[in-house]
Amino acid sequence: MDISRFIKSISAALALFSCLQIQPAQAIDIADTQDSGEAKASVDQRIAFYQKKLEQHPKLFIVHTQLAAAYLDKAREAIDPKWLKLADESLHQSLKIYANFDAYKGLEIMNAYRHQFAEARRWGEIAQQLFPEDYEVIAVLAEADLGLGDINSAIKRLPPLGSDPQVFHIAVAMANVYKAQGKFTEARNMFLKAEQMARTENFTYLAMWSRTNAAGMLIDSGHAKDARADLEAATAIRKGDPILRLHWAEYHEALNEPEKALNILESMLEDAPHPSYYYRAYRLAKKLGDTNKAKAYYAAAEKGYIAPLQAGEIYTLGSLAELYCEADTHLDKALEMAQRNLKYKRDPEAQQAIKCVQTKLAAQKGKKKVGAANKG
Repeated sequence: MDISRFIKSISAALALFSCLQIQPAQAIDIADTQDSGEAKASVDQRIAFYQKKLEQHPKLFIVHTQLAAAYLDKAREAIDPKWLKLADESLHQSLKIYANFDAYKGLEIMNAYRHQFAEARRWGEIAQQLFPEDYEVIAVLAEADLGLGDINSAIKRLPPLGSDPQVFHIAVAMANVYKAQGKFTEARNMFLKAEQMARTENFTYLAMWSRTNAAGMLIDSGHAKDARADLEAATAIRKGDPILRLHWAEYHEALNEPEKALNILESMLEDAPHPSYYYRAYRLAKKLGDTNKAKAYYAAAEKGYIAPLQAGEIYTLGSLAELYCEADTHLDKALEMAQRNLKYKRDPEAQQAIKCVQTKLAAQKGKKKVGAANKG
């Protein structure tokens, strides 16, 4: 199993595994997965390094792809969509110089990150023509299929379900297929296999990430109490990671412990003011009856979700529709967003967003009819 090659690929292919279909900010940071003893360069240092190199040698097409990967990491770190535009420009500049595999793969990964799943599939299939057996490309293609709600296509790209995958990223892609089918037990088992693969190669971050997602399958299937062992095991591997902390918050929320869940989210917001954290904090504050906190968290979530849309991105359409639905406000606008979102993303999450809005609108119309009848 060649995990090392996977880790050193053009960009964060792992960003697409499980997390990307929920929120880009929950993506795995590949820079954190390299468990070497050397001090890693910051994203800003990497950007500066590649920019300087291109000033000296602007025709180095591979450096453009490396710069794009750094820009994508910066987009996640800074929660700012402007870096996605720069990544896109760098990848297309690389292709102008030379039609190369790494740029095609980079465009596949970046478009999947942006929820442009049809585009991701297009670029991925171009990359696959050059290297049909590249497992990273295959895994991301499967993720794009799932984003489009096309489970059958994802299944066809992967080893037969029930078989034993030989590479980490394929194991995770298979886990996500099981999850899309609602087979949470099978998905959890596959995440546990991925954890063992990562442990074998001494990639502690990937091991922690996999065990955390195994816990997520228990939470998603209504067996949150049983998830504690997995979460504790993941914490023992690597404590304090954002996605692990997020799952601890989900665990406490599922056990009807909103105070504990909110405390975790508030500590996360101190480090990364991401709109998805604000949205979850809003729901919990509302549940706890803290009107002031709920109002503040709602406003922050709305602002964070709107920013990418104003920058021409679409990956927060469903999230903003869901926020409005939860708040029972701007429902007409939410319906438009949820419908537009379905043009790009057709997985169960996207379907749930539009169903929520339609249900709220129907209830709203029903109240108006009752009110009109009473007046009459």
